[in-house]
Amino acid sequence: MPWTTPRTWASGYVVLASDLNTHLRDNLNMTAPAVMSAQGDIVIASGANTPIRLAKSTTSTQYLANTGTSNAPAWNEVALATGVSGTLPVGNGGTGQTSLTTGAILIGNGSSAVTMVTQTTKGQILIGDGSGAPQMLGVGSNTQVLTADSGETTGVKWAAAAAAGADFQRFTTSGTWTKPAAAGASSLSFMEIIGAGGGGGAGQNSGSAGGGGGGGGGGARVYGVYPTTSLPSTLTVTVGAGGSGGSGDGVDGSVGGDSKVTGTGFLLGNPGNGGGGGAAGALSSAGGGGGGGGVGGPGSSSTSSTGGNGGAPVPSGQSQGDGDNNGGLGSDGDTTPLDGGDSVLGGGGGAGGSEGSGTSPGGDGGSSLYAAPGGGGGGNSQTNESAGGAGGQWGSYTPGGGGAGGAVGANGSNGNDNPEGCGDGGGDNNASNAGGDGGRGEVRIYTVI
Repeated sequence: MPWTTPRTWASGYVVLASDLNTHLRDNLNMTAPAVMSAQGDIVIASGANTPIRLAKSTTSTQYLANTGTSNAPAWNEVALATGVSGTLPVGNGGTGQTSLTTGAILIGNGSSAVTMVTQTTKGQILIGDGSGAPQMLGVGSNTQVLTADSGETTGVKWAAAAAAGADFQRFTTSGTWTKPAAAGASSLSFMEIIGAGGGGGAGQNSGSAGGGGGGGGGGARVYGVYPTTSLPSTLTVTVGAGGSGGSGDGVDGSVGGDSKVTGTGFLLGNPGNGGGGGAAGALSSAGGGGGGGGVGGPGSSSTSSTGGNGGAPVPSGQSQGDGDNNGGLGSDGDTTPLDGGDSVLGGGGGAGGSEGSGTSPGGDGGSSLYAAPGGGGGGNSQTNESAGGAGGQWGSYTPGGGGAGGAVGANGSNGNDNPEGCGDGGGDNNASNAGGDGGRGEVRIYTVI
C-alpha cells in the first residue's frame, strides 16, 4: 500500500469515510515490507513515500554505510580508503603523518608521529649513534672501506683500506725494523737471519813450495715465527759483515760476523752465526778451511792445516760438523785436500788449501741446503801449479756458490752476497795471493697482515 500525502482540510469540508481510510488508515497501516517485525530492524525509504524495512546485519562490527544500490543505506565494513577522515595517531596504530616522503625510512618517535630520514645521495648508509635518531652517513671516496672508530659520533667512518697481503723489510746493512701499522691480531712475522761468511786464508809465498790458504766457512741461517702483536714497535737489526780475507803472506782469514735481531722484551733464540775464517798457507803446509756457522753457535776459524769446527748444536752421537743444524766441518789442508763439510741449516765448511808439494787442486767448499756455502781451498805452489777449489753450492750438495780458491797467480774470489753469507776462497801461494772476503749476512722480516 503506497503512502498518500495527507490532505489539507478546508473549512466546512465534510469528511467522508473514504477520506479517513486513504489519508489516515492506509498511511498508518504500512505495507508488509515496511513493518518492523524483528529486533534490530530499521525503517528506510526505498523511494519517495516508500518506507521499507532494513534488517540488522548478522555480521558483527559492521556499520551502516551508503554502499547499497544507488547509495542506499546498507550494512558494511568501514572502508579505510574512503570511509574515514583525519589522521590516525600512533596510539591507535597509525603513523601520525598525513603523507610519507617517497623512499623515506620511518623512524619511531615514541607516542608522537613517526619521523622520516631520506636517502638523497647514492651510497648513503643509515647509521645509529647509540643515543638519538639514526642518521645518514654519506658514501666515502673510491677504494675507501667502512672502518670502526670509537672517536666518531656514529662509531664508524670511511677510511683508506689497510694494506693487504704482506709487509717485507730486507736488511743488507744494520738498521731498524718497524712494525707495520696495518698489523692486526692475526698477523704473523717471519724472520730469516743469515750470518756472514768467513774470510779465506792467504797463500804462503815460498817461490815454489808454499801452500794455498783455506776457504772461509759459510754463515748459518736461522728462522723464527712470532705473532706480530707480541713484538715491540721497533727492533734493532744487526747484519754481520763478511770476514776479511787474509791480505798478505801467511795472514789468516777472519771470522764472519753474526746477524741478529734484538729489541725491548724480545730476543731471537739464536742469531745467524757467522762462518769461521780459513787459515793461511804455510811454507810446508796448506791452510785448513774455516768451520761453517751453526744454528746454535759460530763456526771456528782454522789457524793451521787442521780445519775449524762447525758451529753448534751437535746432534747426539755425531761429530761436530756432521749434522743438520750445525755448521759444516772445515777440511784439512793437505797434498790431497778434502772438501768442506756440508750442512742443512748451518753454513758449509771451508775447504782446505793444497799443500805446496802436492799436485791436487784446493778442496771444494762445503754446501748447504738452506744456509750459505763454504769457500774453496787455494791452489798450491807455482812449481806444481794446482788450481783453487770450487766454492760450495746453496740449495744442494754440489759445488758452485761460495768463493772459489785462487788458481795459480790469482787471489781467491770473494764470497757471493746472493745467496748471502758465503765463505770465501783461500789464496794460492804465488806471490802471497790474498784470500777473498766473506759474503755479508742478511736479515729478512716478512709480516703477513
